[in-house]
Amino acid sequence: MQEFVLEATADKFIIIQKYKDAIQRPNYDENRALDMKMIQRGQQEPIKVNRRMWILDGYERHDLLGQRGIPIKYEFRDFPTEEDEYDYVVETNVMRRQLNNFQRIETMFNRYQTKKHRNTNDYRKTYVDIIKAIKMGNVDVESISVSTNKELVTIRNNLVTMINDYYLSRKEEIGKRNNKKFVYSLMPKAEELLSKKPNIVTTDYIGGIVGCKRFDVDKALHILNSDNEEIKNQLRNGMIKISSAFNMLKSVPINRVGEKRVDYWGKRANIECPQCHHTAPKKDFIIK
Repeated sequence: MQEFVLEATADKFIIIQKYKDAIQRPNYDENRALDMKMIQRGQQEPIKVNRRMWILDGYERHDLLGQRGIPIKYEFRDFPTEEDEYDYVVETNVMRRQLNNFQRIETMFNRYQTKKHRNTNDYRKTYVDIIKAIKMGNVDVESISVSTNKELVTIRNNLVTMINDYYLSRKEEIGKRNNKKFVYSLMPKAEELLSKKPNIVTTDYIGGIVGCKRFDVDKALHILNSDNEEIKNQLRNGMIKISSAFNMLKSVPINRVGEKRVDYWGKRANIECPQCHHTAPKKDFIIK
């Protein structure tokens, strides 16, 4: 539940290390950019806390404003359980931070792994809530968010996935103030399709949160389940794309001269993998 904005000094807030470490923190340049923005415009968005004054979202704003002794704007967020609260911390920040798609998928996959003991039908509940909201006449993102009591970012990401899975369709309309917005409607067999789906699998759950296409999530999960830390680190650092890393992982061709492994490949021409016969630029293959 969202309430009106309040103010307090930095020492009134409680830092929860688990929440602060849930998402990779911004680097020095990103922090400086946020600092300059707040110097110029002030605090535009209040930080989110629970009733115990635990910070859920806004650790950087808390630190930067606290260093200057400026009162900090905040508002409460209430959740049924601490697990739901932690989900909010992860899901709200995973799209805001300067993370690449692989880092986002890895973060949500790690979170999903800790939730395996829960009924997987919980992951389908958002779909059900969205369908109910649309049937009640809430057809745009904002009204669906209010009706389901879920954050806008969560609704937007789930709507994208539901369109891709043929549960919903959308069209653009002109609002009262000539502003354009998307409105959503149910596909003819949306509820029937959902009733036959026993649960939302890992790919759907993660893809719905981070807004990635299903095949990219599948490839990223394949990489995460491998033992190749070199490829994972290259992805985390943004050195390669998920599709290229997936091809590298599947194709590890070897040229031998006697007992030595020798790489005679250049970087530009195409080559066919002798193991799986996949053809791609030589730069997309690696030698172990």
